[in-house]
Amino acid sequence: MPKKLFKLSIAPGFNKDDTDYSAGPSWVDGDKVRFHRGRPQKIQGWTNATDYTFDGIARAIVGWRATSDEFRYIAIGTDKKLYIWVHDTYTDITPLRTSGTLGANPITTTDTSTTVSIEHAGHGLVVGDIVIFDGASEVNNITVDGEYSVVEITDTNNYTITDTETADGSGAGGGSAVTFKYLIHIGPAEATAGLGYGAGRYNIGAWNTEREATASNSDIIIELGTWTLDLWGEDLIACPRGGANIYSWDLSAGTGTRAASIANAPASNFIQVSVEDRHLIALGTTVAGESTINPLHVRWSDQEDNTDWSATATNTAGSHLLTDGNQIIGAIRAAGQNLIFTDSSLFSMQFIGPDDTFGFSQLGTECGLIGPHAAAQVGNVVFWMGPDNFYAYDGTVRALRSSVYDYVYKGLNFSQKDQVFAGQVSSWEEIWWFYCSSSATECDSYVIYNYGENIWYTGTLDRSVWLETGQVDAGLPFSADYSGQLYIQESGVDAAGVAITSFIETGEFELTEGDEYLFVDRLIPDIELTGDINFTLKLRPYPAGTETSKGPYTLTTSTTKQDLRARGRQLAVRFESSSVGDNWRLGDQRLRVRPEGRN
Repeated sequence: MPKKLFKLSIAPGFNKDDTDYSAGPSWVDGDKVRFHRGRPQKIQGWTNATDYTFDGIARAIVGWRATSDEFRYIAIGTDKKLYIWVHDTYTDITPLRTSGTLGANPITTTDTSTTVSIEHAGHGLVVGDIVIFDGASEVNNITVDGEYSVVEITDTNNYTITDTETADGSGAGGGSAVTFKYLIHIGPAEATAGLGYGAGRYNIGAWNTEREATASNSDIIIELGTWTLDLWGEDLIACPRGGANIYSWDLSAGTGTRAASIANAPASNFIQVSVEDRHLIALGTTVAGESTINPLHVRWSDQEDNTDWSATATNTAGSHLLTDGNQIIGAIRAAGQNLIFTDSSLFSMQFIGPDDTFGFSQLGTECGLIGPHAAAQVGNVVFWMGPDNFYAYDGTVRALRSSVYDYVYKGLNFSQKDQVFAGQVSSWEEIWWFYCSSSATECDSYVIYNYGENIWYTGTLDRSVWLETGQVDAGLPFSADYSGQLYIQESGVDAAGVAITSFIETGEFELTEGDEYLFVDRLIPDIELTGDINFTLKLRPYPAGTETSKGPYTLTTSTTKQDLRARGRQLAVRFESSSVGDNWRLGDQRLRVRPEGRN
């Protein structure tokens, strides 16, 4: 029989929830690709926003352009510190928990060791906390000066740090003028399960007393350290999770000033600013007059005064208790209202004026938020990832049907669900969710919902935060990885000067009824291409048969056809690029085939 050209008609998006064969002519796998107008293409690259890095893992990010000086500011909250990035420089503005002067000769060294013991009665520190010293005299070749991390808690009155120098003797010293500054404790870099000594925050239970594991308490999760960041005009509002204080950084005071506690503000897990009416909102906070956090309690300050939280007849401060769920997980602004997520439900908090100030209504049930930063807003629509599905709210809560649902949720490390971070790339009409796959303890994967074309695709990339386009100015998105590097996304075609490996692959399909073998001898490519791209043809006689591959064949801008020799009943195609400067967009590929009979 004569040879015939078959055009490969493949639907956009990934279908990862069927077998390769049942998926038919669909894209089933890929990495660092996107779809535009139904066609797959390599994603854009990224460049370093700065040559400097920050300390810790970024957990929250907010950006703004100040009207007072027209400079661009980005605030980053990590598991260790709080930073302001401006003029290509990071400044540590982490609040202090406490400061003062230590007792006489508080520093003890051990001969030939870099380990230094610090004596401070009731220090209240935990391993990993940041401490800063000044004024110490040399002790056996070691001068304790500057910033250190706590290495070990010896007891309630002593802890150790590591110096860069090695002691040439043992003994105590340092003098009587050693000053200290202890940064606030933010939390661990990742969620961990724990019981017994060391599990939980300082001063919980009796010191040196192990808690016995029982059926009811063996699943204790020590939550990772995270922040919520928002803006009060040009000033930063910051709240580390865990019943912490709410802090403010005054832009007019400059980067030489640390963030400080807002007077009278209650301890809270999260915060949000109601921008239009100028109220500061505490989410998962204390009831007025009490000290214990109620994880479903909401309080707000007086209008225009974030230091007045006592509700009276002459101000607009107040509170409200949500009634569905175990705890508030996060919040986001949209369409003139504040949307508050619990672990199971969605609530609206909307300014209504006197006498109640805010009105609350429940918008949905069984639609909670998986992690504090797992929601993104596009216009008047909010998209989020829940513990069991993807959702959108545009006046009505609706579950999003996803062709990669099983792949994502079955491959998700739920113990690290708080690391899920949502961002958007509005120029491509995409919502990205970064998550930890399988047993990973850092976000290494992403899932994208293209809301313009209602399709889904996935890939791998280590990002812990994402600052969406337009939040700083009309520029490109910012992101950060786990090494402390800040990036400008959608910039160029490479990974900060390094090649991006990008590929896409179909499931297995048949060009005829499937009862005949086919002989394939030519590909006629249709590709918008810069650089090279590799093409591989995969074949099987049956769904469970042995796969054979032909290629990869390197295609260039001058390739008009690629001759090959391949035989099979089911076919799959793969395109991949991995060189600096490569960029591509696929059109309609054609294969020349002829029937080879039945087996």
